Amino acid sequence: MEICNLSSEDLHRELSKERKRDFMNYILGLNVDYMLPNVPTSKRTCKVNRVVENAVKQMFELDSGRSISVAEYIAQEKKIRLSYPHLLCLHVGSLNRCSPIYAPAELPQVER
Repeated sequence: MEICNLSSEDLHRELSKERKRDFMNYILGLNVDYMLPNVPTSKRTCKVNRVVENAVKQMFELDSGRSISVAEYIAQEKKIRLSYPHLLCLHVGSLNRCSPIYAPAELPQVER
C-alpha cells in the first residue's frame, strides 16, 4: 500500500496516532471508487467525509435495531472476508443520510 508509506506489518494491526493522522490528511475530501470485490454493479463514487474506527471497532445499527461491526456486516451480509480489518473505515457518501455508509479502507480506490 503506497498511502502514507505503510508497511505490510502496519496493515495487520491498528495504526499509530501518527499514521492515522497522516492517512486522514491524505484521504479527507477525496473522491473514492467503492466497489465490492467481484460485484462490478456495486461500484459507486463517493466523497470521503471523515475517517472513523477500524472495521472491527466501528459499529452501526441495522434496520432491525441490532448493532453490528462493519467487519461482521461485510462478512455476514456481503460474504467478504476483509484482509485488513484493523485498517480504518471511511465515512463516505451523503452527510444527509440517516444511516452513514462506512467503507473499510481496503475496499475503495482513490479517484484520480
